Amino acid sequence: ADGLPTSQRVQIRISGIDTSLKHTPTHKHPSFAIDASDFWVSNKAVVFWTDIADYPVQQQIDHTLKLAAISARSLSGQPIQNVRTSNDSFTYPLVNQIEGRASKIWFPDTSLTLPEGGTVREPTYREDAIVDYMAPGQHVGSRISFSNRGSVAYRNIVLCEVIDRSAFDLGSHFSAWDVYNDRRDQGTVEYGVRPGSPYFASTDSASGPSFKDTSPGGRSDYSRATCNDPGIVWYARPEEARAAGGPTYIRATLAHQAGGKGYHLFVQGLKLRTTWASTVQVLAPQAGTRVQGEVIAENTVLRNRAWVHADNMPATEVQRFAALRDHLQVKRVRTITRVNNDIIAPAGAATQPVAAGQIVTFQLQPRYATLVPPQPGTVTVTDFLPAGLIYQAGSGTRGGQPDEPVVETDTATGQTKLTWTYDNVTPHFGPDADEAARLPAITFRAQLSRRLTNDSSVRNHAIISGGTADDVPDCTRDAAGNLAACTKRSDSELRISTPPGFALEKRTEPAQIEPGDPFAYTIDFYSMGRALQQVDIPDIIDILPNAGDGNR
Repeated sequence: ADGLPTSQRVQIRISGIDTSLKHTPTHKHPSFAIDASDFWVSNKAVVFWTDIADYPVQQQIDHTLKLAAISARSLSGQPIQNVRTSNDSFTYPLVNQIEGRASKIWFPDTSLTLPEGGTVREPTYREDAIVDYMAPGQHVGSRISFSNRGSVAYRNIVLCEVIDRSAFDLGSHFSAWDVYNDRRDQGTVEYGVRPGSPYFASTDSASGPSFKDTSPGGRSDYSRATCNDPGIVWYARPEEARAAGGPTYIRATLAHQAGGKGYHLFVQGLKLRTTWASTVQVLAPQAGTRVQGEVIAENTVLRNRAWVHADNMPATEVQRFAALRDHLQVKRVRTITRVNNDIIAPAGAATQPVAAGQIVTFQLQPRYATLVPPQPGTVTVTDFLPAGLIYQAGSGTRGGQPDEPVVETDTATGQTKLTWTYDNVTPHFGPDADEAARLPAITFRAQLSRRLTNDSSVRNHAIISGGTADDVPDCTRDAAGNLAACTKRSDSELRISTPPGFALEKRTEPAQIEPGDPFAYTIDFYSMGRALQQVDIPDIIDILPNAGDGNR
């Protein structure tokens, strides 16, 4: 079909159709059956190869498949009749599409370790390596990505990074590189020096560092900056740009970005300053002034600007990519606290049912970490034993040593609250998944109430808190004792399997007395595994010791 003029037909003749109906389909999808009236005796595919260059860019071209004629005879010699013509033609559009997707993120600078001033990915992001928080003195990177999602190649694609030099110095290892089709240094990377001053007179910010936070595009000098700004002097090496006053712009240029391919610009070595390098007006979302020499305040949100352009990029895409940006927040103290709640005895209790009355051992493993330079803090681990689990006094340990928790009983919910506090503890400088982030583990024992019925279950909840410096809010609990969903919470569940039987328990209150002190016995009878009928309730006989002086 090469070079076919408009509306020209291609006619294909199909013969040799099997009319025996021996191989009729019954399903076209597991969920959609085909009615017998729709059985077909022929299923032929028509495939065309056409040159993509014959299709004008961004213009819809309609293709129509049409049944021109059909003739056949049945086994009995009757001619075929085309009684349903509604499906004799099918039109579908094709568009030689030019379409891309751009993104800009603060990227970890892993060329340095955390103690050396590097940064690592925010643990809350699972799909990408993003930095949302950092402290003065740390280094961060930037990544601009452009994915060609269409079939048309972009010509002279430019990825442009604009550095806010009022907040960031250039670290000793500052550099940039590009990656195309998973191969490094495929285009040209250049460093641009801004005429007059590396600083912009105005900028914009956001309500927070994440994508869901309010982030106006802005009309500030910084938010409108591009690598086409007038007067930029470009250098091939970062050292040359440093000597000329220091780069504010970095651009990566690729002559040809084919369809389905990605192009990326990486920057590393952006060091967050302690004080502002110049006075800058903040226009949005709240007006303010960043004064040269003043300390960059805690929770300040910093914008990072990017720009993407290509010679044949449609105007709609140019407009769509005009405000590429990402933000991070200044945090000098920010901790990550997590806890694991496990049943460690008896063996298999976490997965297999246990009997009412049995004693189980829980282990709480707290983790405490930070991705900014660490400072000592206080960590609190709290376990909420539900009604049906009875704490065994004296069983608490921390790091293998006896350590009783603060025990509180909530009569309204029946829960028992156990609290352990870690005072003046320094978080691990690194991800909380590291072994070094683990604090000394807590263990304790609890007995399953004999009142628990067969096939029931009880769930034990543990939470952790490092205070207001934590990366996520503390878990909340309602008046009924229910905990809301929370990343700082961990649960363990016990299933009860109790065969029919009974148990008899006797205890003294108080456990220790002096001669002459009054005391009492408490006797409990439990029917386990089934409910007792009235006639089956036994008589209980207690025999006081010969030297006793019982009066009830």
